[in-house]
Amino acid sequence: MAEFTTNAAVMRDELAPLYRRYPGQTKPQPAYIEIDPSTWTVTATHDGEIGGAVPMAVWHGLYRRIPVDPYLRGRVVADMLEDPELQTLIGRICAGHSIEWDGNNRVGRLSEDAQQALQDAIEWVDSYIDDPTDRVAVYDAGEWLRGSPPPVTATSTDEEITQWDREIEEEARREGVILEGSVAEYLRALRDELGYKADMERPEPPPMLDVATVASRLSVDRQTVLREIKRGHLRAHKIGVQWRIPQEALDDYLDQTAVRPTEKGDPA
Repeated sequence: MAEFTTNAAVMRDELAPLYRRYPGQTKPQPAYIEIDPSTWTVTATHDGEIGGAVPMAVWHGLYRRIPVDPYLRGRVVADMLEDPELQTLIGRICAGHSIEWDGNNRVGRLSEDAQQALQDAIEWVDSYIDDPTDRVAVYDAGEWLRGSPPPVTATSTDEEITQWDREIEEEARREGVILEGSVAEYLRALRDELGYKADMERPEPPPMLDVATVASRLSVDRQTVLREIKRGHLRAHKIGVQWRIPQEALDDYLDQTAVRPTEKGDPA
């Protein structure tokens, strides 16, 4: 029997190398052990076609596929590819494969033994997993963080968010979890939301009044207001060449200059 090549080493280094779910999809892409009998190459991979399209090499039987659970951990996929029982079945598939010209295309044919080996391989892979921990869990990044988010505040920096992003992804991997969606984007949105709430809760600055408005409220002329400002009786801010009086300063001035009612016996 010829020796075939697999990508088991690559699979072993990844958490869930066969899992791919594209935006808008409710389920991940199908995954397969794909066999190229002409080169005795065996590759565990996800389906690169969206919408169920079948590659021409598969359609014409040049490649053969064995369906695989896309949620499998990489080490499990690698163990499967290196299992002697599966390798024996794949060897029979490759040995019994031939290529013919059907008048339009090159097509792959399987001998009766190779067809049986392919069916046995499909059933073998389907029954290989019996431990739930051999599969990864998948969570939306926001859902995963909702229970215990990092200490994000309205003033958190992009550098802090990047660091939290790395730590959260690593923690999820250790727990056998794939996070879908961007952790960093979720944290930035949380920071922006906290900043918006802080802005909404911040008290409005007291209104600033011009000299004409204060003069009108005091029923005096502008010069009287300016004299009170220069004497230090009425607090004001000079902005350029204009005076502006805070509402609270006018309130204090009115309180200080108010005529208090006299007590009985006091001189009028």
